[in-house]
Amino acid sequence: MRFDNIIRLFGIIVVVFIFVFGGVVLFSKYFTYIPSSFRTMMGILIMLYGAYRLATIFNKIRDDED
Repeated sequence: MRFDNIIRLFGIIVVVFIFVFGGVVLFSKYFTYIPSSFRTMMGILIMLYGAYRLATIFNKIRDDED
């Protein structure tokens, strides 16, 4: 396995963790001490950051293949 493939795999794993953490912030009862509106805002921002990371990873993969 090439080093580039390992870095890509690690990037995708990080994106999965970011989406999971965003979902936990949005939908779980772990953060009940944080106001609901703030939790919603932070969960959405975290998931948007995950989408941004995913887009940059796929753009980098596409550019490397060309």
